Amino acid sequence: MIRRTVSVLCCVSMLAVLLSGCWDIKDIQENAYLTALGIDFVDGKYVVYVQSLDFSNVAKQEVGKPRGKAPIWVGKGVGSTLGLAFYDVLSASQLKIVWEHITAIVFSDNIMKQDIVSLLDSILRYREMRNTLWVFGTKEPIDRIFSVSPIFDMSPMLTLLHEPNEVYSQRSYIPSVRLQQFIALLREPGMTVLVPSIKINKESWEKDLQATPQLQINGLYAIYNRRQSGWFPEERLRGYRWMSRKTVEAPLYIQKGNAPQIVLTLGRPKQEVKVATKDGKPRFNIKINIQGEVEELLRKMSEAEAERMAEEEIRKHVLQTYSFALHSNTDIYSLRHTLYRTANAQWKKYGKELRLDDNSIDIDVKVKIKHAGIQKL
Repeated sequence: MIRRTVSVLCCVSMLAVLLSGCWDIKDIQENAYLTALGIDFVDGKYVVYVQSLDFSNVAKQEVGKPRGKAPIWVGKGVGSTLGLAFYDVLSASQLKIVWEHITAIVFSDNIMKQDIVSLLDSILRYREMRNTLWVFGTKEPIDRIFSVSPIFDMSPMLTLLHEPNEVYSQRSYIPSVRLQQFIALLREPGMTVLVPSIKINKESWEKDLQATPQLQINGLYAIYNRRQSGWFPEERLRGYRWMSRKTVEAPLYIQKGNAPQIVLTLGRPKQEVKVATKDGKPRFNIKINIQGEVEELLRKMSEAEAERMAEEEIRKHVLQTYSFALHSNTDIYSLRHTLYRTANAQWKKYGKELRLDDNSIDIDVKVKIKHAGIQKL
């Protein structure tokens, strides 16, 4: 029995010697975890910005009450090529950089004017880079965008840069786009790809009577045939929300002259675009069906009148956004892509050279008010 016990102990000891253990495992604070990537082009060189967070600090903030403001670190690299700029980021790093945790990529206005497809090809060659990143453009310095902290000293991972859909679910104006979807849409014939632009709002929020900058979506970039065709501010995009299937909830304010009439909350629009022919050229018949409810009733009216006014207002918004985009030769509703998908014979005839004008579309809108609350119509 003793000999058997000794034999077992000897075997266990030998196995323990053979085990490699976890000697090469590093603590979380021994790596630099990147959370956002920014790319600019200045004086003929690429400039890469990276946002890095102390994840040990972030983890404490995601559970319970925040313990002070989480620090945000911003790195910078410059190079004649994008790859060299990436390597330059490593030159002054004191820790091993981990790229897998990046959730957002921001392109400068200068980059958005270039051939974006070639740039994306260089980015995706990095095996550590995921294709689920949120994509943004900006006209502001990227390092300042990356340095903005959220309200209540929450985790920096809770900013609009990393969680854009949280705000969009309550105010659906400009939808976000992921890198994989962005790349797929760029390859679609006749498609105008829309990328949200982001800015720093220094006016809306204060803390202890001091302004606290916050991130805000302020417009979008339109890309057609691999190049930027225009940038459009949010106030010119009122019609786009009614043409997007992603719209969750958006307000509609209606007035006559200077007299306010009614405020509705509408969402989940359904669109149908059919191609017809008029004077030998394609014409697009757009039908929009949408439901909503009354938020504010500012004068007495019937349900039928409220729905009719909403239909006229939405139709006006859709047409105004379409017409404004045409000034920069931008097909903001991707009607050329609809032609490619549903009337390929006409697409082959007209193709990318199809000239759109205000007479190219016909808009029919149907609004259904499901609930008026205590505001009886």
